[in-house]
Amino acid sequence: MTGRRLAAARRFLQKENDKVALFPELQIDQSPEERVLETNLVAESWLKDHRKWMAGKWREARAKLRGLPRDQRDLILAYWQKRIFPGCPTYLIGLISDEVSGRHSIAAQNAIVERCRQIGEAWRRNQPAAIAQS
Repeated sequence: MTGRRLAAARRFLQKENDKVALFPELQIDQSPEERVLETNLVAESWLKDHRKWMAGKWREARAKLRGLPRDQRDLILAYWQKRIFPGCPTYLIGLISDEVSGRHSIAAQNAIVERCRQIGEAWRRNQPAAIAQS
């Protein structure tokens, strides 16, 4: 427990108690040390719950992947490995859902990317000639 955290807790408690100065029964009866400990407990509890939720989402994503045909699963995993999305299970679940429902076609996306790559290569091959002509 640092001095800065205690000072911040002290300021918070003073500010909250000043808001209800006319109503002593509503004032917070807590020391700065207790406030810091309570804040730590709330943060630890939130982090524990969040990690549990995140682990559950990863299990859900893996279960959805296992339920897909091998070719579709391989296609989704190859697309996911390109790291286009943040490494969060909700994005993977969304990608799976979109691919399965047909809202997003990885094969069509790959075809567009490949066509753009071919156009870029053709442009780069012709670029020195275009510069020489000007």
